Amino acid sequence: MLLLDTPALVWFAASPGRLPRPLIERLESTEDVFVSEASPWELTIKAATRRGAPAIDLEAAMARGRFKPLGIAFGVHRQLAGLPAIHGDPFDRLLIAQAQVEQLRFVSNEVRFDTYGVLRLW
Repeated sequence: MLLLDTPALVWFAASPGRLPRPLIERLESTEDVFVSEASPWELTIKAATRRGAPAIDLEAAMARGRFKPLGIAFGVHRQLAGLPAIHGDPFDRLLIAQAQVEQLRFVSNEVRFDTYGVLRLW
């Protein structure tokens, strides 16, 4: 079971050439690929502050990949509070905590996330 980092979702939707072909194949063949409800918030906030978030058709990307939405469980905040302050982006930290609580492999190319002990793919 996989949880997509927001950039992985964006690249899948808008720039699939930025993702390794084996990863795209795995995303398209895996039954349980999740997108956190934090990702649309992140995209909206970054677009509003002009921080480079491209406009994507989130619903079309979700349908194409057969991705499932994942709500943020109430207890994720406890995991988030316990994460060391290695990385400052609050959305990344939230997604890492969510992946840990839900026991999902986190799909991201950010090697520094390994410091958190998250199970990472890519």
